[in-house]
Amino acid sequence: MDVEELFFEIDDPRQAGKCYHELSEIIMIVLCGYLSDGEGFEEVYDYAVDKEEVLREFLALPFGIPSHDRLNRVFRLLDPTQLEGILTNWGKQIVGLLAQKQLIVDGKQLRGTIKAGTKQASVPLVSIWAENQRVCLAQSQVGEKSNEIKAILELLEPMDIAGSIITIDAGPADKPAFGSGLSASDHYFAHREAS
Repeated sequence: MDVEELFFEIDDPRQAGKCYHELSEIIMIVLCGYLSDGEGFEEVYDYAVDKEEVLREFLALPFGIPSHDRLNRVFRLLDPTQLEGILTNWGKQIVGLLAQKQLIVDGKQLRGTIKAGTKQASVPLVSIWAENQRVCLAQSQVGEKSNEIKAILELLEPMDIAGSIITIDAGPADKPAFGSGLSASDHYFAHREAS
């Protein structure tokens, strides 16, 4: 895997000529750190220091591991939609065509976001999970003035899901708008979750 080639399309927001670390290496360190259960840039840095020998198998790291502050600064400057697009395409390559795959659509409320005096969390999320590959293909926050159906259809739109089996809880799938948002070659199954 050529890390530089993978992330070459991402615009480097840093000032040219004043950077010790390659942008592609910073992104890969953070990606590996988060995939290894790191929470926050300090834990990602600790992971990278512990696994430096392994990381050097596919990263040059001429100036060593970037500090957690540097990782944080670079990620604050990156365009998240650009990074999301690159990672989505990479994920598609890893998972392969989604035809004949089981995709699970699930809505959740983000823990710890319940405002005082309300019953529901203020950050609802929708995720699409590839069951056999055990990987989350896409995740999006449901907009304030939107609903789960719209968020689900926006997540499914760029995916090649023809022939896939999509399972979803009965709430959104019962609504005619959900079924009309899928093409005739898409198959989905609604099941009612026990309350």
